[in-house]
Amino acid sequence: MFVSTKTEKNTSLDPSSSSSQQHAGTDSQPLAVVARSAAARRRSSSQQLAVGARPCSNSPSSTRCSFTIGPPPTTAAARRWVQYDAKKRNARVARMTRNTAKTYCINVYESEKKKLKSLLKNINKICLTMDCWKSKNQKIQYMVITGHWIDESWQLQKRVLNFVHIPPPRRGLEIANAIWRCLEDWGIEMKQLNLPDKKLVVDCWTRWNSTYEMLAAAIKFKNVFPRFADREPHYDICPSAEDWTKVEKVCLVLELFRTVTHIIFGSDYPTSNLFHIEVSRVKVLLDKKTLENDIFIRDMVVRMKSKFDKYWGETNLLMSIAVVMDPRCKLRALEFCFPRLYSSETVERQNATVRKTLYELYYEYVAIFNKEGESIGEGQRNNL
Repeated sequence: MFVSTKTEKNTSLDPSSSSSQQHAGTDSQPLAVVARSAAARRRSSSQQLAVGARPCSNSPSSTRCSFTIGPPPTTAAARRWVQYDAKKRNARVARMTRNTAKTYCINVYESEKKKLKSLLKNINKICLTMDCWKSKNQKIQYMVITGHWIDESWQLQKRVLNFVHIPPPRRGLEIANAIWRCLEDWGIEMKQLNLPDKKLVVDCWTRWNSTYEMLAAAIKFKNVFPRFADREPHYDICPSAEDWTKVEKVCLVLELFRTVTHIIFGSDYPTSNLFHIEVSRVKVLLDKKTLENDIFIRDMVVRMKSKFDKYWGETNLLMSIAVVMDPRCKLRALEFCFPRLYSSETVERQNATVRKTLYELYYEYVAIFNKEGESIGEGQRNNL
């Protein structure tokens, strides 16, 4: 767009004066070139405007200014005339190329963005508002993202964080991606969502508690997997609703194993006296789940129970004696745990084995005590 201006001084108030017409014809020769070029463009563009100022009849020397606003002139003569006219009227204004103006605007933007980033670092929480609309003239859809927060003086502050183009049909996924990119650009993604440090866990095949931790962590991201499938075309193993139901049931079984593992492997307290009680809890759970109506859970528990019976089919005397030695438990703990672990015939046999071992251990300590007492008595007699 350009503006061309021509100033003409009239020597006579009579517009039909020959001297006036001769003067106008002589001085307006460059302007005629501009007028012809503007007329040609006027036929192909509707973005031109011509404004004329009528001469003042009260002054013997009046001024007439003609303005042509439209696309830049195309002829070399017209361009030279416009440059000469702009230079004459704006002698004290330095000319600036479009690249210089672009660089200046970008530098100002980066400087202000850096200041706002340093300000946002000291903010704990921020609220976002989005406004979407469509330009009727350009047929382009926009979205502006504005951040709101309370500063240290309890004043409400707001800043425009981004102004982006959202292509149709403006689905939720595109809007969410634009918002997330804006949050990452400003470094406020954690301040907006306030997410704890959560992540998926990979299990170890030989440890039941690690499998539980993996599944329990995955359940927390239950709604994330479908969204990731929408975003990643090569992700084709998204768990279904039936899969998540199975995962929840498996977690109910494995949760007890994780609890027992943490109790038994504790390092701040004695654990030998806790083995029998915790193992009996596991046995009760497995026996209960073998009667489950769900075939998937029942088959899984049957395999687990076969491994459990392989290692815990017989009483561990060391664990049983440790429970009896606990003043809080004694033999009553075994009378409570054995019926849960073994059949009625096995319970009687296991109780007899434990009692026999305790008596043998007791007599062994008695013999050691008597032997030490005899040696102490002989030493005292020798001293006398």
